[in-house]
Amino acid sequence: MLWSETPPGSGPWSVANTLQIAFDKKTECERVIRDADAARALSADEAATRGAQVPPAFLVCLPDTVDPR
Repeated sequence: MLWSETPPGSGPWSVANTLQIAFDKKTECERVIRDADAARALSADEAATRGAQVPPAFLVCLPDTVDPR
């Protein structure tokens, strides 16, 4: 399962806001995290040109038997 904590260290965990949140293999989940991080970096760069910010997020892949809350 792909989980998100926004902002990092804040405590409120939720299932990530992505098209896919459950994966057969951890490597598939980790690929989604890499893609999401790259997209967030581009969004942050674009937002910075307008004087805005993109809030940070922490994404983690955990077995479906683990709930980080």
